[in-house]
Amino acid sequence: TFLDTSIVKDLPNLKSLGLSENLWNCNCSFLDFTLWMKESGVRFPDPENISCYSPAALHGWSMPEVESKLHYTCLLHLHDTDYAFLGLIGFCIFSAGTVAAWLAGMCVVVYEFHATKGGNDEDEDEDEEATT
Repeated sequence: TFLDTSIVKDLPNLKSLGLSENLWNCNCSFLDFTLWMKESGVRFPDPENISCYSPAALHGWSMPEVESKLHYTCLLHLHDTDYAFLGLIGFCIFSAGTVAAWLAGMCVVVYEFHATKGGNDEDEDEDEEATT
């Protein structure tokens, strides 16, 4: 059994919903429905008998139990290697930015050095012409 969450969300006067004794298909599409069940304020009579029939790994699990399992299975989760990879990428970006800033600084220093040196040479030439 599968029940689309959008069907029951549009029922503002819904106070009680009997879902027990159905063969629930607890796949990733069912995660939205379990979240709605938790947040809606609707009463579910006999909640102990609202359980999964399929997939086989979740057969017999009740709704509160299956919600956490579906969160882990269906939503994005990162492993230690993923964090290490993201850390390495961040370090590389930081290093590249540092090197680029250093190179830009060196270019400014070299430019200022040559600009100042060239200006001093012109001043010396003008001083020599004035004395002769």
